Amino acid sequence: MVAPIADFVVSLSSDGRIATQGTIEEALEKNKKLMAETTESQEIAEKAEEDVDAVDPAQKAPDNTKSSKLIVTEEVALGHISWRALKIYLSAMGGPLFWTISLIGLFASDFFNTLSSWYLGYWTSQYEDRPPSEVSDGYYLSIYSLILLGCLVAWAISAMNFQLGSIRASAKVHQDLISNVLGTTLRSGCFI
Repeated sequence: MVAPIADFVVSLSSDGRIATQGTIEEALEKNKKLMAETTESQEIAEKAEEDVDAVDPAQKAPDNTKSSKLIVTEEVALGHISWRALKIYLSAMGGPLFWTISLIGLFASDFFNTLSSWYLGYWTSQYEDRPPSEVSDGYYLSIYSLILLGCLVAWAISAMNFQLGSIRASAKVHQDLISNVLGTTLRSGCFI
């Protein structure tokens, strides 16, 4: 797509490293997979042009079963994340404090969730041991509400911490990628 206007091209491998760089011709010469993709893309574009040019707009399809629209199947890129890339992302999320807050929040949330189930059982057992008029509903309901509030607060702290860590890691990985690509471009003296 950028071949007609690009003076300098940088292609990245699946783990984010620079695979090839230079002019379009140099990049295609060094990277056979990129060459195959470019050739295939050009063939699809040429076939699409032929199909569009072959249809006469003045003619209508004889029946509604045939369509004169050109539909090109999109390519779905299936990839993977290498362990090295995942490690970079996870370490960029935060240090020991980040992981401690996230894990303690998750465990506390699960603890309060389990405690709430146990407490409901304890509360109902009070009706078996004592007459219903002696069981203070307000007391047990307030304790249960505090347990649920503790569960909500622990989960919210953990979730917010994790979301902020994800944003921080994404920003850091993006910044590193941009600085590496710009650094390579500036060192070569070429600009896109």
